[in-house]
Amino acid sequence: MARGEYVAWLSSDDRWLPGKLARQLDHMERTGSAISHTAFRTINAAGVPGPKPVRLAFESRYDFYRSLLRSNAINGCTVMMRKALFEQLGGFDESAVFTHDYDLWIRAILAGYPPTYMNEPLTEYRKHAGMGTILNQGKAEAEFMATAAKYRGSLSRLLGALRPTVGRGR
Repeated sequence: MARGEYVAWLSSDDRWLPGKLARQLDHMERTGSAISHTAFRTINAAGVPGPKPVRLAFESRYDFYRSLLRSNAINGCTVMMRKALFEQLGGFDESAVFTHDYDLWIRAILAGYPPTYMNEPLTEYRKHAGMGTILNQGKAEAEFMATAAKYRGSLSRLLGALRPTVGRGR
């Protein structure tokens, strides 16, 4: 287990850009965030970057949470979180092969720790034919659907509390 105050993880085929940890740590300390994620670049099997970074900025927390009902909008290799929060949440659900990270993000949100976002690519995410999510696409999709269903009620209640009030009666 990590000995520091923060944890971050990196898949063996991905890369952090120089300064990633320092920049993200500075962001978290400035914002008081317990968990954050960033934009990223995709790279191919040979390590050649794609033309544009992947930026998943949302206009509101409501829009971000709503997106989590349909997909995992957080690339796990871009995440940094306080070790105390990771431990408080019980770490990853190791029974979830493909969605252990998605499950953790939702548990953090439901516990009152919304991830903050840095719209700066600090990670290179490798896409290749040997990726587990590609080789096991059917299993990964089924596991995602099961995990999303597990939290749909809780996320929907949270969305109800955050729903934009424009156009609604008082």
